[in-house]
Amino acid sequence: MMMAREETFGPVAPLFRFETEAEAVRMANDTEFGLASYFYTRDLARSWRVARRWNTALSVSIPA
Repeated sequence: MMMAREETFGPVAPLFRFETEAEAVRMANDTEFGLASYFYTRDLARSWRVARRWNTALSVSIPA
């Protein structure tokens, strides 16, 4: 996950697979960067659960 360890400038949208919400939150919070985070899901309740656990300045949940 080199993309998550470096500050990348440019039109890049990395995608990471995860098995559980806890794993997704751990991966998202395991970086020194984190101005904004985005989460795509069909489950609105899940988007609120995940957004509350992220350590970012801005969390955006977009319906899939």
